[in-house]
Amino acid sequence: NGETDDERLSSGILEEEVDDDLIVADVDMEDDVELVELNQMVDEGERLLVGRQDVVEAMKLFEKAAEGGHSGAILTLGALYLSGFGTKLSRDDRKATELIFKAASMGNPDAHGLLGFLYASGWSKEVEADQAKSILYWTIAARGGSIYGQMALGYRYAY
Repeated sequence: NGETDDERLSSGILEEEVDDDLIVADVDMEDDVELVELNQMVDEGERLLVGRQDVVEAMKLFEKAAEGGHSGAILTLGALYLSGFGTKLSRDDRKATELIFKAASMGNPDAHGLLGFLYASGWSKEVEADQAKSILYWTIAARGGSIYGQMALGYRYAY
């Protein structure tokens, strides 16, 4: 509308714009702090899984991060329930596939890669083998940047 910053400042418009920007910046910072905290929970959970140091505590951390909406934590929980993680956890195909599908619906490329594996292998009782779906999920994973998805597609097309 051709007003200078001085004119906008005197009419209070510029102050409102700055206040709006500060509110957005404050929300973004809160989101960043929450994301850092969720990532720290996931990192600590992964550390506890190495050598099966404390699977129970790792599960608690992943569950807390998953409640916060961390798709990687949701995927990890799904993978743990799918494998049963040795004798430390009962295998639960239903819970595993629900979590993996949830992580995929959040855009997690590695979750799409794992779904590709499940459809290719029929390894889960909850997912019927379907080669076309496996290629679809691996393609989504690969396009999302999943190295596993890229590798799986490469092997699929090579053999």
